Amino acid sequence: MKYFIIAICVLAATFILFLIFLLCLKCYRGHNRFLNFLRFKFFKKKNAKKKYDAYYSAKPRYISPCEQEYFNALKSVVNKKFYVFPQVPLSQIVEKHSQANYKTELFRIIDFCIFDEDYFPLLCIEINDKTHVGKSRAKRDEKVAGILKSARIPLLVFWTYEGRDESFIKKLLKPFGVL
Repeated sequence: MKYFIIAICVLAATFILFLIFLLCLKCYRGHNRFLNFLRFKFFKKKNAKKKYDAYYSAKPRYISPCEQEYFNALKSVVNKKFYVFPQVPLSQIVEKHSQANYKTELFRIIDFCIFDEDYFPLLCIEINDKTHVGKSRAKRDEKVAGILKSARIPLLVFWTYEGRDESFIKKLLKPFGVL
């Protein structure tokens, strides 16, 4: 009988803790993806269609740690009269001239773009790792290179295996006049 009472108390305490957790989860508005997912699953609208259910959360980083290292190196070697921006959509620097209205190929993102004082794009930079060797990724890279070539915006590609040494980066940037 004593163990039965203890078991009931443990179950009651667990149930109360679970209710407190659900209450906290309902009020939660943070950036933890798992907790946001649980909040969405427990408290979604009952009449929402399952096919279109979605939830959103902030990404933990704007750029990857590797891109951050390149960004810091680029900012330190590029002349201060130029601006280095990360994650630039092609649609912001390339204008499509065509009879077709859609611009889906311009939704791609360039890792870095160096702009002059008037925010004219001088040079685009892509950081490639081993994932860019795959057929679909290589096709995407060729499309981006073709768009930039047509727009007469130079593209410089860094491979992660080459390293992030500032002297190496300076050597590759020198022909573009941004040092």
